[in-house]
Amino acid sequence: MTLRAKVTLFSFLFLAASGAVGAWCLINIRREEDAFNRSRLALNTHAAVTDIEYFLNRQSRALANYVLLGDEAEKLQLVQAQTRCRQRVEDWQKAVQAGNAVGDEIRIVQGLLKRVAGEAQTVLKGVDAGRRVEAMEAVEKTFGPVFDRALKDFHAVKGRTEDAKAETEAGMLDNLRRNHMNLLGGLIFLAVLGLTFLLWQYRATIGPVNALRRWADRMARGERNVPLGFWGQNELMDLAQSIGEMAIQLMRPRSLPV
Repeated sequence: MTLRAKVTLFSFLFLAASGAVGAWCLINIRREEDAFNRSRLALNTHAAVTDIEYFLNRQSRALANYVLLGDEAEKLQLVQAQTRCRQRVEDWQKAVQAGNAVGDEIRIVQGLLKRVAGEAQTVLKGVDAGRRVEAMEAVEKTFGPVFDRALKDFHAVKGRTEDAKAETEAGMLDNLRRNHMNLLGGLIFLAVLGLTFLLWQYRATIGPVNALRRWADRMARGERNVPLGFWGQNELMDLAQSIGEMAIQLMRPRSLPV
């Protein structure tokens, strides 16, 4: 095989290997993007649930303070907390529609908020009707247990979102680590392939060159029928044959000019 054919063959082989490594890296990039998106969805979902939990707790404190103290500012805090809960749920739904959050827990959260808001509205009606003592008893006997159960269920929802967030984060880290190792392995494979070809080409070229040099030295000393010391159909063999023909022509006696 000629040197040109070897270089051409290796070039195609190296291009094929590089293309395979590039395709593998592209697949890993897509997997990494998917893992990142799953982690982002879980994080946004957990953030929405955490905000709703904060305003849900504010509803309980504001209602108890309003019934106990009769301060209109506490009633305003209650209304604002309820409004913020609804707005946060609406933002959550919009994020789900935009593909930026997971909406599996929205209906459960809406049911919990509706349950708490209904009991709070019953207590407020009693205060507005002048039955403050009954309203105080309702806060302890009716609203309190309902709120505790709702808060317990809400904590379960939050726990599931926390688990999903932790799982997706761990999956993203594992995916990053695996992708980096795959990329490093691909680079090492290409480097080993290139070095192997260079070493093979070096030995395939330097060996015949040295043999050709020794053969030329022996021919120059007048030796006859000296073997080349290497075989093959390549440019070096063609060069050796040309040098041999040149030596033969130079050694032939020439006729003297007339």
